[in-house]
Amino acid sequence: MTPDDAAFAAHDLGHDVLAEHVAAHRGLVATAWRQRRLDRVGAQVFLMCAAYAFDRDRRPRSGAGAGREGAGREGAGREGAGREGAGREGVGRGGRVRGGRVWGAAGGIMDNAGMPVLVVPTVPVGSLAARPQPVLAAEGGMLLRPWELDDAPAVMAAYQDAEIQRWHVRRADRPAEAREWIEGWQGAWAAETDAHWAVVDADSGVLLGRAALRVLAFADGNAEVAYWTVPAARGRGVAPRAVEAMASWAFETAGFQRLGLQHALANAASCRVAEKTGFQAEGVRRSVWLHQDGRHDVHAHARLRSDRRARERAERGEGR
Repeated sequence: MTPDDAAFAAHDLGHDVLAEHVAAHRGLVATAWRQRRLDRVGAQVFLMCAAYAFDRDRRPRSGAGAGREGAGREGAGREGAGREGAGREGVGRGGRVRGGRVWGAAGGIMDNAGMPVLVVPTVPVGSLAARPQPVLAAEGGMLLRPWELDDAPAVMAAYQDAEIQRWHVRRADRPAEAREWIEGWQGAWAAETDAHWAVVDADSGVLLGRAALRVLAFADGNAEVAYWTVPAARGRGVAPRAVEAMASWAFETAGFQRLGLQHALANAASCRVAEKTGFQAEGVRRSVWLHQDGRHDVHAHARLRSDRRARERAERGEGR
């Protein structure tokens, strides 16, 4: 996809204002194109990065979905949070902030830049990019660290697993393809679109899995949880411990207010991860995801920052 393709995609997706920006700021689009290397990620993710380049200091968050780059169908945030009440498919707790430059399920690309902002972003824009991505300690002797290009062979091997392929829509067949994914995961931190971690054994450094916060919506303070575990590490509590460490950081350090977690209804293992880490079930979204074996309903869960505080108070016996 080239900047010309991006302009066409913007019109096709209905982002008329963004399409005008693409036409008016071709140099910035080209820069974003070269730096982000998003040719394999898809039109909507590229447009998020283009929007970031257009208005670095005042940019809104994008409402585009989490994409089809194989990002954690064991709790993937694909297609964003949705409109929680639509179709009566569930109740989304702690949902969207409205007003001014903010719209859509995950913040949205604004089309009313001349209107005043009525809310202060839950998470300050720029607060992640201003600091290095942290290494997070998890129980069980694990670390969540930023991805490295040298992880490419292990990522490629993970995506050869039949169970990971069952809940994803892409695979990597060559180390070069895995490196492209990793480059995108690395760049997402600076772009403040996602936050991706490799889950590794703290002593050996062996890759155990992946954990990510997708579709970061700073205005609302929302994000979507994604994860997978390599076959050799399953049955050891890797995913729940990684998700717990990532959620604790998201709530207590980064300042997010709501984390969503979605999985295919048939993915019972992922549902157990959600339950173990305090993500409450909010409903079923019908026929959302297409996998190799057909369409799947999606089970939606979420955890609020206040949920953890309520649980801690209950453990201390307060309010009884």
